[in-house]
Amino acid sequence: MSLRRRSTATLAGLAALAALTATACSARASDEPIRTERAADATAATPSVHTRPQDTKDGATSVMLRSCPQAGADKPVGQNPWGLDCLVLEQLTDGTTVTMNCWVSTTPPPGEKSAKWFKVTVTSGDHAGKEGWVWSDLVRNQTPDTPRCASVGHENDPPAPPPEPLRFEVTGTCTSDGGELSNRSSGFTPGEEYSVSAARPDGSFYRLGKDTGTVGADGSVTWKWPCKGDAPGTYSTELVDLGTGRAVEAFFTIGAPPKGPAEGSANTGGTGGTGGSERGANAGGAGGGGNTGGTAAAGGSGTSGGSPATPPQQPRAERLTVFNKVTDGRTRMREDTPAYLSTVTENFCASRGCALSGTEVVTGDHLTAICRTQGARTTNGNDNDSADDTNEQLAESRLWYGVRWSDGRFGYLSAVWIDPGQRGGLGLPSC
Repeated sequence: MSLRRRSTATLAGLAALAALTATACSARASDEPIRTERAADATAATPSVHTRPQDTKDGATSVMLRSCPQAGADKPVGQNPWGLDCLVLEQLTDGTTVTMNCWVSTTPPPGEKSAKWFKVTVTSGDHAGKEGWVWSDLVRNQTPDTPRCASVGHENDPPAPPPEPLRFEVTGTCTSDGGELSNRSSGFTPGEEYSVSAARPDGSFYRLGKDTGTVGADGSVTWKWPCKGDAPGTYSTELVDLGTGRAVEAFFTIGAPPKGPAEGSANTGGTGGTGGSERGANAGGAGGGGNTGGTAAAGGSGTSGGSPATPPQQPRAERLTVFNKVTDGRTRMREDTPAYLSTVTENFCASRGCALSGTEVVTGDHLTAICRTQGARTTNGNDNDSADDTNEQLAESRLWYGVRWSDGRFGYLSAVWIDPGQRGGLGLPSC
């Protein structure tokens, strides 16, 4: 009897086990939606880009895929602040998925804190397969074990195309009695500064009231030359596009006044007259020879030529006043550590062995410049802080002066560390 009862219990247990097994099997079908939901969660966790106002362009709801890990590279190739040929490769729509390859730390976008950038490969949308850099804060669902890049790398940087030729044509006619010359120009770097200098017919320096300007959005420059009071003759002028360092030279002619009573009112003494010594015009040109009869010379490709020939360059020097100050917030300036001459047109020479010892100068000191040239970009502001962007004395330049020290040694000093009124080249010859 006891054996029979055990068998019955065993059978009952087996029956219960079978029922549980059947229940479990039937439950598998109801698990399918759960597995699908989890799969969807996995897809949602894939790294993707998302838009923020800090990285949109012209109001577009897109994220910039850049060829370098640096914001502000939206300018034409070769003209961005980092000095590399990087630019925006593509504009990715919100939600575009990416693969995070590696990361580097460079500088944050203006007004931001994070300096981290991800090198990514696009995995969805029209730009799938494209590789580039995205600022870290614009990537969702970041892969936590993304390695650091072995190097910054610029393999996506496109080759810089040749810049558009500088074109400048002086228009109009004038004499010492009056009239004003104007210009047609193109090919300058939009939004960048240009510097300008001029010389009289005898080759002496013509001091302009303003020797720098800002290039228009269409690549043109503002150039007007009121002629009243200037001695008749052919004048020369040089204009430097500071965005690229290219320079052009031109000649234009101011005609003699008509014979008669008006003749006595013209200044023919070669000093520039009452309208010349502090002229508030920006002048520049692109070559070509002067015409007689007061017609301005027309230039073309940026090379000088025509008739009459270039006036001979006389050895000359300019006395510079040092302005060794850097921005201190939105409105203030403060004295920087002493500036110094260097053997090359590069910054940070004190730590690189290219400084001329014993040539330190501070604001108010004077130097003798004998030539000018182009070199490394220099600024008196903080590239990593937007607080000084509105400071009216914020300056940057690629112009360097060649300076003769008191003991005869020769070195270079950036025009940024010179009085603002003397940063345009001063008509000095090239070094």
